[in-house]
Amino acid sequence: MAKAAETLGYYTVIEDQDTGWTGGLLLLNQAGRPLEFQCTLPVRPSRAHEILFGATLREHVISEVIGKLLIDRCRNPISMLCCDMHEAVALSKDCSFPVIFHDESQQEHDEAFERFSKPRNERSTNNREPSSSHSLPSLLHRHRSDASSSHAPEPSSLMIEVSGAPFRIASSDRVKVESIVAGLGDLPDGAEPFERIREAIKEAQSQISRAATSRPATSRPASAA
Repeated sequence: MAKAAETLGYYTVIEDQDTGWTGGLLLLNQAGRPLEFQCTLPVRPSRAHEILFGATLREHVISEVIGKLLIDRCRNPISMLCCDMHEAVALSKDCSFPVIFHDESQQEHDEAFERFSKPRNERSTNNREPSSSHSLPSLLHRHRSDASSSHAPEPSSLMIEVSGAPFRIASSDRVKVESIVAGLGDLPDGAEPFERIREAIKEAQSQISRAATSRPATSRPASAA
């Protein structure tokens, strides 16, 4: 059976003080051509939500409200999801596919990414494998760690290039991400699809606005002189 083609998702959210939060998810094939596009209507948190969620409101709206909705709507499976907002990385806690972050900071560590992300081996289940099921690489790693007390722990995240664009990934996703990226030789620019989403959202909002203004005004009976 032939292996299914990898798909690359891009997710971002536009925040507007007047209209609210609007999210878009663009799914591409390995050549960067669109397979489907999902977009939400603007979400406007109430004042009560702002008070109750406090500093966690952004994560709630971006990952738990808009992000999950768009992923659930996708008709095609997602192999990897690219995001450009730290809060969207929190989607990795519930997704089976890697969620990577467009990071132009070039910093060695990113505390926000590490706070929102969760290692793959902690996502699907809390049940631990029996000790006899450890792989050879993990046993070797443990042996090296035990052999030297000065052995530095593996960083929880690292940088990788996706078609010329810098992305931060969870170290536990490295093998899977590198396998997907290796098949993206025809993708022109790893960051450009985010701009496509923003432009598509603006166009959708313009169409809604034009449709609203073109509706005929409700006629009223003339008042008696």
